[in-house]
Amino acid sequence: MYQALYRKYRPTSFDDVVGQKHITDILRQEVASGRIAHAYLFTGSRGTGKTTCSKILAKAVNCPHQSGGNPCGVCDVCRGIDNGSITDVLEIDAASNNGVDNIRDLRAETNFTPASVKYRIYIIDEAHMLSIGAANALLKILEEPPEYVIFILATTELHKIPATILSRCQRFSFKRISPEVISQRVKDVASREDLEIDNDAADMIAKLADGGMRDALSLLDLCSGLGKKITMDTVIESAGLAGSETLSSLSLKLIEGNIGGAFEILSDLYENSIDVIRLCDQLIGRFRNLMIIKTAANSSDLIICDPKELEDMKSIADKTSLDFIFFVLDILEETFSKLSRSSSKKSELEMAIVKICCPDSVNSLSTLSARVAELEKKLSGVSVSDLPKSEPNTAKASSKVPSESAPKTPTKVSADISAPSDGTTGKIEPMSDELWSKILDSLAKSNPPLRAALTNSQAYVENDIIYIDSSDALFLRLIKENEYSKESLREAIKAETGKRYRLGPYNRKKQKNESEPLSPFQEISKLADEMGIKKE
Repeated sequence: MYQALYRKYRPTSFDDVVGQKHITDILRQEVASGRIAHAYLFTGSRGTGKTTCSKILAKAVNCPHQSGGNPCGVCDVCRGIDNGSITDVLEIDAASNNGVDNIRDLRAETNFTPASVKYRIYIIDEAHMLSIGAANALLKILEEPPEYVIFILATTELHKIPATILSRCQRFSFKRISPEVISQRVKDVASREDLEIDNDAADMIAKLADGGMRDALSLLDLCSGLGKKITMDTVIESAGLAGSETLSSLSLKLIEGNIGGAFEILSDLYENSIDVIRLCDQLIGRFRNLMIIKTAANSSDLIICDPKELEDMKSIADKTSLDFIFFVLDILEETFSKLSRSSSKKSELEMAIVKICCPDSVNSLSTLSARVAELEKKLSGVSVSDLPKSEPNTAKASSKVPSESAPKTPTKVSADISAPSDGTTGKIEPMSDELWSKILDSLAKSNPPLRAALTNSQAYVENDIIYIDSSDALFLRLIKENEYSKESLREAIKAETGKRYRLGPYNRKKQKNESEPLSPFQEISKLADEMGIKKE
């Protein structure tokens, strides 16, 4: 029977284990010196060598010919443990043997001495799956086992292991294996199997393995089914991936807001049986790379790809903002979590495309942040002098100034507005155009989008409150929902006036109604109402 590559090339000694030297060195020294712990806990993500090191340790402590902490690998004990014929080394799957009765049976077995080796070894895989009762039943025997019993627990979810078990074990944390190490191992195995693999194909396999050597060798095994020559296209076809050029085109369509173009690419990929979940994961990885490019100086060291693809991504990164990348990642991460439960995976990804291309349809702070960032980018090449200034309009201003006899308090719309701090009712006066222009010039340095939203605006002052008259809906939204916008405007005002004001929108309609004098008939009618005279 054909043997899978990850089983065929599983390490047989500590020296063969790659990427976990910080663990294998300690275990080898413990075996060599005879200072063997009674319980071990191996933690880490899948495919990083937990079970492999468990079996190597089981061989090493029982091998009569071990050298420097490594098992010889050729004696009857080593071969018996490898093929499972030695029953004193038991590998237990806690996912299916997680009850109290299973642990009671295990405890009963520990009363018997090993039949053919020095130590009876219990390797409990996926130990976090033990029930609470089973974990409690294991505690006593785990703390004080017979001198011929060793427990090795392995888990991918350390946080689910009870603290009472953690404190009784010697813990080793297995790291994700670096892509460079995986790539080299893949090429080494390929050469032994008479396979010809391109460097970029090996790097792609290492990238897809996500730190797990088992996943990498399994994917190499899958690729070898298509022929002895393994290229990047072979890996893409075997893994059900979208090609780099296709992924770049789709990313660019999302940045441009081209829904139709993005749908066409998705349909083509779907017809070619591309896995939608894997495609979403690839998009997340692509926008993650764009984020790295825009934020890290050593992006080429953090992104695994060929130089041509890196230049392509840099070109795409220049066409968008960091805030928009965050927005896209939020949408894609949310979609990725839904895809496994969705009955129509293509529809889920299509909805994500629409949300990304139409940010206005998504009500979230990240959406507003992305829109503000895009506006900043559009204004990045515009100087303050190029922005339109507020033009004085005597007739307009005079219509807003209330008469002496009219009420002075405007409608309080914003939560930032309250009565004057001194308890008095002040008179609303228009701020001079010269001063307001200076404030806007100062604001343009710290918040260009808000400055643009205040084009052709006018300010009014009442005690320690400034009311702003602007017809731009973006200003109202920013001033109500974005604390940074309010604070930057306050600071700009303080920089020019030396005083910190509270802010609020100016209700033009209310002020106009209150400032218009009553007609003679309205005055007589009002006086009659006050005197209680009935009008016929």
